[in-house]
Amino acid sequence: SYITRTFSCCLGRRYALILTLMEVCCKNFSSEHGCSSESCDYELRQCFPCVYRPFKFFIVDRFPFIKWLRRYTPKCLILDCIAGLTVALMLVPQALAYATVAGLPLRYGLYSSFMGCFVYSFLGTSKDVSLGPTAILSLLTLTLIDGCGTPGDKESHTSCAVALTLFTGLVQLVCAVFNFGWLVDFIPVPVISGFTSAAAITIVIGQFKNLLGIDVYIRHDLYYSIYDLFKNINKTHPWDLLFGLVSIGVLVSLKLFKIHSLKLEKSLEPLHWAQKVAFKFLWLLCTSHNAVVVIFAALIGASIKSQFPDAKELPLTFVQFKEDRALPELAAPQINATIVQNIGWGILVAPFIGFIESIAIAKFFAQQQSYIINPTQELLALGLSNLLSSFVGSFPITGSFSRCCGAFGNHIAQSLV
Repeated sequence: SYITRTFSCCLGRRYALILTLMEVCCKNFSSEHGCSSESCDYELRQCFPCVYRPFKFFIVDRFPFIKWLRRYTPKCLILDCIAGLTVALMLVPQALAYATVAGLPLRYGLYSSFMGCFVYSFLGTSKDVSLGPTAILSLLTLTLIDGCGTPGDKESHTSCAVALTLFTGLVQLVCAVFNFGWLVDFIPVPVISGFTSAAAITIVIGQFKNLLGIDVYIRHDLYYSIYDLFKNINKTHPWDLLFGLVSIGVLVSLKLFKIHSLKLEKSLEPLHWAQKVAFKFLWLLCTSHNAVVVIFAALIGASIKSQFPDAKELPLTFVQFKEDRALPELAAPQINATIVQNIGWGILVAPFIGFIESIAIAKFFAQQQSYIINPTQELLALGLSNLLSSFVGSFPITGSFSRCCGAFGNHIAQSLV
């Protein structure tokens, strides 16, 4: 049944005559065995949707924005603007952090943040999913591009990461054409949970170098990373460690304050309009806690750098940065045999992991709000988002659970803004 359904979608009406003959044979068989002709018609329509389904429904399925655009109101636009602002405040600091996890310059995190959201808003079937860089795909990108060039060769690593995005999009598009979205139903939950937990542990250990201010090369493999950290622990910068711990404390405090403020708001109902505005401001401030910490850290770093013209006298290592105002250039990714050889099986692994992460998030929010998603259409939207993002210097992207929660909390109407 699946094979016939797939090839009917690919071949279309060209084999309508063959299907007509099959329908006649099926009806004769059903009449001989006492089956209804209606059930036979239903089975044929399920097996050969592209032949029996009107063309307009096929267009609506492939471009979901046609459905919701007709019922989109100014109130929906206001809700989406608020949700978009919240997601943007979360996305910018996360994108910078994930670029560090992927071993790429910070600007590539921003390059990976906008094209996917734009494409998915028109092609995706979930209104809550927000595409962009994520922790798991960033770690996977770091692992796959580590063999490109020499250690610390940012240019080679960047070329491999952008090429990986292109291959990820192409593989996902091919899978969408052949209707492989159903495969996600056969992936055990413990496998996904174990992979996510292992990735979280690896990311945390990998960031200890930056927290301690160790300015030497640390290998990326987990056991080598732990060994190099203990080997160079004497090179820790106390001021970097203090600044990092204070930032972590502020992040945790804002998250706890958000929980207590929500409880306080419910206990004081009904609220005056001024109280509502105050609680909404506190909610937005606590939700964008990542952006708050990044902005204040940048201001502190800029003020320290202005006081110490000599880079050797800087008390904090993280302020030793170079100004980089480069905007993304619209260009085709660089692809050659060396890059393909270095990426290897990552060409198939990255699309699979990205789709699993995105579809799991989409299904979760669809169940929460009782709407239906199309896994194959999600695969198509994700593949096209990665494909087009590769032309602006992006590394692989997928759906982010934390940003989706931010949009869901603001009662997003559609993923338009």
